[in-house]
Amino acid sequence: MPIVEVARLSGLRQHAGQRHIGAAWPTCEGVDGATDAMDDLKDAIDVFARFAILPAARRLFLNPQSVRSGSAGPVQVRFGSGWIRFELIVEDDSHVYAIDVRSHLQVENVAVHLKRMERFRGAFGIYRDHVAIGAVSGITIDNDAVAFAHRKGLYVLGEERSTVLIRNRSGFRPKRW
Repeated sequence: MPIVEVARLSGLRQHAGQRHIGAAWPTCEGVDGATDAMDDLKDAIDVFARFAILPAARRLFLNPQSVRSGSAGPVQVRFGSGWIRFELIVEDDSHVYAIDVRSHLQVENVAVHLKRMERFRGAFGIYRDHVAIGAVSGITIDNDAVAFAHRKGLYVLGEERSTVLIRNRSGFRPKRW
C-alpha cells in the first residue's frame, strides 16, 4: 500500500503546550474528573485538527495555482430543523473538502460523516459550483473504518510516526457529492 506523506507533526507538541497527543489520560474520579478528562480530549482533538490535519489537507488537496483558497473549522450551519457541522472545510477554486476529525475513528463515525456529506450541498449553497469531497481522520483509526471509508469514497487521513498519511489504498477514487 503506497503511503503519501503530507505533513510533519514534529511541532505539534509545542503548539499544544502542556497537553499533547498520545499522552495518557488522567484517571477520573467523580464528575469533576470526568469533565476535566473530556476537556483534555476536546483539546487534543482540536490540536490534532488545527496543527496536523488542516496543514496536511491544505498541502494534499489544494491546487497551489488556485486564485482562491481557504479553510475553516469547525463550521456549523442551521439545516432543516437541526444543525450540520464539519470539523474542517478546505476549499480552492473548484473543490471543497469536508473533513471529520475524531479521537478514535470507527465505522460508525464514517457512516455519520457519509450522511452529513449527503446533506452538504443543501446546507452549504455557497459551494454549489464546487466539487465536494469528503475525508475522515482520527488520532487512532480502526482498520475496519479505513476499509469502509475507502469503499464509500472518503479519503482517510491518519498519523503514523509523526507524519499525516493518506491511508487509502492505491487506485482510490473519491466520491464526488
